[in-house]
Formats: sequence, structure tokens, C-alpha cells
Amino acid sequence: MSTLKADTIQSTSGGAATLTKQQAPKMWTTVNQSTAAIKDSLNTASITDHSTGLFTHTATSAMSNANYAVSGTNIGDTQSSYALNVCGAGVANTTTAHKYYNYNTVTDGHHDAVTISTVVQGDLA
Repeated sequence: MSTLKADTIQSTSGGAATLTKQQAPKMWTTVNQSTAAIKDSLNTASITDHSTGLFTHTATSAMSNANYAVSGTNIGDTQSSYALNVCGAGVANTTTAHKYYNYNTVTDGHHDAVTISTVVQGDLA
């Protein structure tokens, strides 16, 4: 068995190596909405707490366009009747930010959850 160790891998022209047939998340964020604090993240510059349950996540490195995919979930909460609407509130994604809200389907209102996680898939600029 051989071991390959490297700090940087580049293409033959000196640029970034092209990965084929795979896709890794380009940004992910886990937030405690109750305290408006990032628990952990990748490529997340900041979060903005607009109001109860309504947040924006801003990326450190921009996506190549605003047509990337965002998925999310709300976890660690004591109730199970919440719907997470990623890219909601009538606001389109930008190359550096996506907005979402967490909604309580029982009380018909926004809700700050203990843990919200979002993942962005697409190409970086």
C-alpha cells in the first residue's frame, strides 16, 4: 500500500485541480436562532437576524451565480411542527447570501429554533 501526502494539489497549468463526478457542499451553517449565534460553519462570513425566525446567511466566498441549491433542516427543538422555508420570504438568492425563515405550522407564526442547519450546493465563483 502507498501513502500520498500533499499540502496543495494543482492542475498541470498551476490552477485548481478539477474534481470530476463529485460535488461537495460549498457552504454550510448551523445556527442557534434563539441566541443568533453560529454554532459551526464552512464558508460563512456572517448571519443576520432580521426578526423572529427570519435570517440571512452570507458566504465568505461567492457562488458563480445565484442559481445554487440550498437545503436545510431545523433540529434540536422540543416541538415537531415547524417548517423550514429556505430562500423564503419572497427574497431571491444572491451570489453571496440566502435568506430563510422557520415557521411554526401550528401557531402560524415565525419561530426561533434551537438549531437550524443549511447547506449550499453549486459552484464557487
